[in-house]
Amino acid sequence: MAGGHGALKPDPALERWNLMRENVYMHFKFTPAVTRKVLFWAGVVPVAAFYMAANQDYKWDWAGKTKNESAYRVPSPSSKTTTEEES
Repeated sequence: MAGGHGALKPDPALERWNLMRENVYMHFKFTPAVTRKVLFWAGVVPVAAFYMAANQDYKWDWAGKTKNESAYRVPSPSSKTTTEEES
């Protein structure tokens, strides 16, 4: 191997950061600021993503649509299909 034992000089800042990261569970406390962040990222963001997905779920229908048909599940009354225009 390249070099012997102790050939690498450790960076003190990196060692402090590593020690802090390994022992974060012993020093972590829920403060009001941390609680707000946890509630936002664990509550508001997933609920908002679910709301947007559920809102769009039944709005679009891609199955069996041809080139000139609307992708909306319930097309607007002003849009007519080609069979209605031909008659």
